[in-house]
Amino acid sequence: QDKYKYILVDEFQDTNYIQFLLLKLLAAKSKNLTVCGDDDQSIFRFRGASLSNIYNFRKIYPNYKKVVLNKNYRSTQSILDSAQQLIKQNNPDRLEFKEKINKTLEASRKSKGKSIHMLQFDTVSHEVDKVADMILEKIKQGYKYGDIAILVRRNADADPFLKALNMKEIPFRFSGSRGLYSQDEVKILISFIKSLTDFEDSKSLFYLSLSDVYKIDLYDLTKVSNYAHKKNLPLHDVFKRISGGKSPVEISDSTVVKIKRIFENLLYFIKLASSKNAGMVVYSFLERTGYLKSLVEERSLQAELKIKNIRIFFDKVKNFSELTDDDSISSFARYLDILQQVGDNPATAEAELEADAVSVLTVHKAKGLEFPVVFMVSLIGDRFPGRERKEKIPVPDDVLKDKVLRGDDYGQEQKEKSYLQEERRLFYVGMTRAKDLLYLTWARDYGLKRLKKVSPFVLEAFDLPRMPEDILQTSAIEEIKRYSKSPPQPKFIQEAKVKGVLTLSYFQVDDYLTCPLKYRYRHIMRIPVLPHHNLVFGRVLHNTIHIYLIKKMEGAKLSQKELLREYNKRWINEGFLSREHEETRKKAGAKALRLFYRREENSKHLPHFLEKSFKWQLNDVKFIGRWDRIDYTDNGAVIVDFKATNVKDQKEADKKARNSLQMNLYAISFIKTHDIPLFETQLHFLESDTIGHAQKNEKEMEKAVEKIKEAEAGIRIQNYEARPDWHNCSFCDFRTICPSSYAF
Repeated sequence: QDKYKYILVDEFQDTNYIQFLLLKLLAAKSKNLTVCGDDDQSIFRFRGASLSNIYNFRKIYPNYKKVVLNKNYRSTQSILDSAQQLIKQNNPDRLEFKEKINKTLEASRKSKGKSIHMLQFDTVSHEVDKVADMILEKIKQGYKYGDIAILVRRNADADPFLKALNMKEIPFRFSGSRGLYSQDEVKILISFIKSLTDFEDSKSLFYLSLSDVYKIDLYDLTKVSNYAHKKNLPLHDVFKRISGGKSPVEISDSTVVKIKRIFENLLYFIKLASSKNAGMVVYSFLERTGYLKSLVEERSLQAELKIKNIRIFFDKVKNFSELTDDDSISSFARYLDILQQVGDNPATAEAELEADAVSVLTVHKAKGLEFPVVFMVSLIGDRFPGRERKEKIPVPDDVLKDKVLRGDDYGQEQKEKSYLQEERRLFYVGMTRAKDLLYLTWARDYGLKRLKKVSPFVLEAFDLPRMPEDILQTSAIEEIKRYSKSPPQPKFIQEAKVKGVLTLSYFQVDDYLTCPLKYRYRHIMRIPVLPHHNLVFGRVLHNTIHIYLIKKMEGAKLSQKELLREYNKRWINEGFLSREHEETRKKAGAKALRLFYRREENSKHLPHFLEKSFKWQLNDVKFIGRWDRIDYTDNGAVIVDFKATNVKDQKEADKKARNSLQMNLYAISFIKTHDIPLFETQLHFLESDTIGHAQKNEKEMEKAVEKIKEAEAGIRIQNYEARPDWHNCSFCDFRTICPSSYAF
């Protein structure tokens, strides 16, 4: 209450009962509370949103000042008028009716031509094809793909439209989140894991063989599969025979070659799995088969989404490794089975908002967004309004506290009325997402038993008793073309220029300056990579040192034995070349910690900050980062960065500290965010216990700032051209998949 004297709340109609209680507590002293809400846009009751909050506000604060916002800066007047005509059907339960206020919206700009179009089709196939064709027409007229949205009531309604967009080579982003494990690229990984760990799982091996990784001929694979089924044999056993030159069925030579490749790969990965964890085995599969590289080279929006979904799946593998000591591929396969049995199915990746692509999303997800051109599709009675379904985790009525809206005699009839009103509000939200053009489309035939009627909301919006029977039909040639072979995936669509504030760290700046394509792979596409052993080694040392220094700052003493125990506890066996290599590095780390311990025990300095985050603004760049350690001395502040490398020569250490872009940027960051003078920066090379010293001058820091600007300029215009260099390529995580690499 003392800290927050003025409180502003947006989207007040979406708050729940508990949130309103919190607001009342926070505003109890000052009474300076401003809420902005629209009861006509309350569409999240299933999440616990309580429309009663709006109605109760005036009772709790009787001296409130009411401001009605009638000016609309988005839509044309005809769109606003039709939306208003629709939402009036919720009277007398609307605020406008109850409070006797005028909420009629007035457009701030004039429309050029007709803004709303209603299109009725004979079949869903005709509807989706026509929508795709109209999108292409809009592109010819000067609109961008990113200016266009297709709004659906349910995620499942989007499927035929996604196929049509793909057929017409129209880039799109779909925020349906239909389930990570259902995506083709992830199903490939799951089928590989199951084929590797369960030789009886013929279904997984069949899917893997047919996938984009191996592309076995379906006719030949069906013959092999039928033979296995007749003989009651696992498909794995039949593959083994064929691989040994004893095919029991007649198949093409190319299929024999592919089956041999699959079986040899399985043998290779079985051997690999005996010494490597699940993550390394799965990543090796992506690398050895060339599947990840093929996605990178495809350079399409859909390929990027596949890569991001693979990254999300790798996060699952990583989380599993952190939960168990047995992180083998067979153990992960069992873990995955359990996750799927209990219904776990994470959300899929979405395209970056900067990408120039058509947005396909539910009306719920479109809330708060706007598009010049909007298609509201599949507008039939059974879908909009949709049938009320019981929520998997319903919000109890006692939590909703929505009695003002419901009334005391809240029976089945009132429930149905309340649900219909919320569906009408949802339709209203969909209509008001459109800026210039709004298309309302539906079809009579969706492949179901009965022909469908248009949504009653369409009739209400235009005050029509019934819809005229002018149905758009397809010609015979159009029907034939629909079954033609699907064209290739659309080529890579260049993202729009990055606008607004751009957040950068030293690592992003360094990656971009080293190679813009590396920046794209790591920070935009987020291509999964195996952790390099140097990175793993450095992280363990950093974490162990952090524990020691925290204890030291608290006045507690950690013995050398306890320090090494913490080190062993935090050790991660990832990325090392072999067991012998891992043991060698582990011993080197223990030696480095003993040297560090001896130095710290003899030092009187205490850290002032550890792992301290910072951020500051450079025009439209927010620069962020984190200092490992900052000491305050009589001479000023000292910035220390720990490096898990072995630099023994003092002159070399000082040179590295002096020329370090990272330390120059960290120095200017300290000066920008603190009033205390900076004395020097230090690079502490842990393996040799050598410390490089550098006092930064203004010229060096100005050069560092120019590096930020250089990276920003390239990122703003989406310049991601490769800068191949033998040395940099040799140490790049993406050298095996990058088409420009000099090192592979």
